[in-house]
Amino acid sequence: METKKKFFTKPERIIARLLNEKRIPFKTKIKIGKYEVDFLIGNLVIELDGHIQSVEKNNYLANLGYIPWHFTNKEVYENRENIINKISGNK
Repeated sequence: METKKKFFTKPERIIARLLNEKRIPFKTKIKIGKYEVDFLIGNLVIELDGHIQSVEKNNYLANLGYIPWHFTNKEVYENRENIINKISGNK
């Protein structure tokens, strides 16, 4: 039996650690329909993008009732506390 390992990028590990510290429950690498999302917090989808956002993916998630938020890797490195505070205020 082959199992898939979940590999996390450094920005994903940073956000996961901060979410844990703030005791914000979350799921990682969750499949929603045909897409995988980085973090799921209630109906809030957090995507950490090292690249351009997918409009199609955002529309798909929004149509299912999810709220997609995107942050760049640079934002995670430079403004991680602001990101966590924004998430905390929305949960």
